[in-house]
Amino acid sequence: MASGRAGKLIHIGSRFAFNAGVPQSPHSIDQLRLDALREYGIMDTTPEEGFDDICRLTSFICGTPLATVTLLDLQRQWFKAKIGLEALETPISESICATAIKQKELFLVRDTHEDARFVNFACVTGSPGIRFYAGAPLITPQRSCGGHFMCNGSKPSRPDG
Repeated sequence: MASGRAGKLIHIGSRFAFNAGVPQSPHSIDQLRLDALREYGIMDTTPEEGFDDICRLTSFICGTPLATVTLLDLQRQWFKAKIGLEALETPISESICATAIKQKELFLVRDTHEDARFVNFACVTGSPGIRFYAGAPLITPQRSCGGHFMCNGSKPSRPDG
C-alpha cells in the first residue's frame, strides 16, 4: 500500500472510520479529533454536573488535589470540568495533555521534575506546581483521542503508588 493512503475501514457503531493497520499522519489524527469535538458541540459549553462528578470522583480515588476533563483543539486545552484549578483553558504548547493525547492508553508521569519533556513547563515550575500526572484518554467512536480524564498532584508518585 502506498504511503499516505488509507488502510481498511473498520465499522465502529453506526459509523465507518479509522484507518486500521496504517499509521495516520499527525494532521489526520488532529483532524479526526477536531471533527469529533465539532460534531459533539462540547467545546466552550457551560459546566455540567455529570462531568463535575467525574472530576470529584477522580480526585477522591486518586488522592490528588486536581482533576479535570480536558479537551484539546489545535491551540489550547480546555477544561470541561475541573477540581482544584482556576483556569478555564491553557495553551496547548505548555500542555502535558498535548503529549498524552498521542497515546490511546493511560499516560503516566510519576515526577515531572525528572521528565525532560515537562520540567520547564509553566504548570510545573509555577502554579499549580504539577509533579504527578495521570491521564486516561477519551476515545471517540472514530478512534481518535479528544482529550483526557486527568488527575494531577503536587507530589511525585511512588513507583508502587
